[in-house]
Amino acid sequence: LEKQGRKYCIVLPRTHKQFVHEGVALEHCVLQEHYAQKVTKGKSIIAFIRLRSNKECPYVTVEYDLKTAKVVQCYAYRNSKPDKGVKTFVDRVFDRVKQIEIKEVAA
Repeated sequence: LEKQGRKYCIVLPRTHKQFVHEGVALEHCVLQEHYAQKVTKGKSIIAFIRLRSNKECPYVTVEYDLKTAKVVQCYAYRNSKPDKGVKTFVDRVFDRVKQIEIKEVAA
């Protein structure tokens, strides 16, 4: 899923510490342990959206539900809605994830 656009890129968290860092920096709930557990159990993809110019700085967090094949959360600082460009990028990337899932089920 590692993907880059012209302005944004996606970073997938690999440790609980990364979830905590994201939640503290953006002051939202992704730091709660159940989000990391959803990823571990194969229920969700949690993706961190970054500006390509500053990949280390938390910007937007996305939760994609693998059962419903939908983005269920997409929030920036303090649960604010991200700008339209981020939303477009997220929709494009996760539409591709949905297409991959459909192909795997059909195979």
